[in-house]
Amino acid sequence: MIILFLFLIRFSFFQNKISKEVTNYLSNEINSDLSLEEVSLNGFSNLQLNKIFIPDLNGDTVLFVPKVVVDIQDINWLDRKFIIDQVIFKDAEIVLRKNPGKKKYEVEFLLNSFKKNQRESKDYQLLINEFKIENSQFHHFSKNSNKEINNIDIQDFKVINLNLLLNKISLDNNLFFSKISDLKFQHEKGINISSLNADLYLDSTKLNLVNLKLKTPNSIFNSDNININLDFKNDFIQLKNIETQLSSVDYNLFFNKKLDSTLNFNFSTHFSGSSSSIKLEDFLLIYQNSSLEGDFEIKDFSNKNLVSYFFSVESNTILVSDLISFQENINLKIPPLALKQLKKINNFDFQILGNGNNDEIKSNLEFVSSTGEIIGDLHLFKNNSSEIFYHFNIDAKKSQEFHY
Repeated sequence: MIILFLFLIRFSFFQNKISKEVTNYLSNEINSDLSLEEVSLNGFSNLQLNKIFIPDLNGDTVLFVPKVVVDIQDINWLDRKFIIDQVIFKDAEIVLRKNPGKKKYEVEFLLNSFKKNQRESKDYQLLINEFKIENSQFHHFSKNSNKEINNIDIQDFKVINLNLLLNKISLDNNLFFSKISDLKFQHEKGINISSLNADLYLDSTKLNLVNLKLKTPNSIFNSDNININLDFKNDFIQLKNIETQLSSVDYNLFFNKKLDSTLNFNFSTHFSGSSSSIKLEDFLLIYQNSSLEGDFEIKDFSNKNLVSYFFSVESNTILVSDLISFQENINLKIPPLALKQLKKINNFDFQILGNGNNDEIKSNLEFVSSTGEIIGDLHLFKNNSSEIFYHFNIDAKKSQEFHY
């Protein structure tokens, strides 16, 4: 029977019949007008699918793959267990699109249909030893404006030369696991991902990345654990033990205010965020030969009338030369009198604790240098013209050269 099947499958009539059946099955699973030009078998275990096209409900591309190669190891229909040696997507086009005025990505409608069908079907298990995407492109589009942005725009983000390698993929009903062995891509405006490694866990409620290690030619980003709640409620994203070495070369690709291309930053923290808040715990920022550490939180930032800030920051070493370099790079305006006095010392320690909102910030400040110790209250506030003013009450000890 197998010999007869292998003989018949070589004829185009039977290949077209298989192609039609596969297309109908997948179209029903994801509720999309999927098309598949051709299915061919080389032997009994090697399957090739040509020109797969999956559109969203508007007919726009979600996935187009000119060639998919599948090497099958074992299929057990009774136990609904499928073991695949290798799957390769070649020259694929992948699009994640949110149309103007919409709250959801178009692909979510397809995924919801797929999840509904999976809940109604019997249990199954899919194991793939190796999954590759080769020489492909990915486009994330989620814009409500056609305004041109000179820097890299996350809302309109397109990469080329996308190469991905996943190992040990397991899809057990709605639970997905894989080891991301490598990921590389290039962006037209200059950012290149040299490598990315992590363990990926995904179910219907959350996405989890463990032991993430990302490199560009200039920078490094590591995190022990990244957890994203897919309902986007409460703390929808949490990052534990972030460590990064950020080059200003990569920073300048994303932000309008450019930094000196020779500068580098080291940063580590625990991060959590929601649609309205950001929290950094135990952060450490190293800039040149100076460092800052502490906690920082913004609440209700989506509403300018309710937004509030909380911070506790200290440093054991701030070199004045680093501070001057930093303020020149980010166009920070240190009051002239303070800058004049700072230039009389080489370094200082300080601690600041405070809270506030968009109109005013109140804080307690302690400043220690070779010229003495200053303890005081720093009050920043806006006037009716939105100009920023400050009021500083101090208690100076052993202040020989440093005066206000």
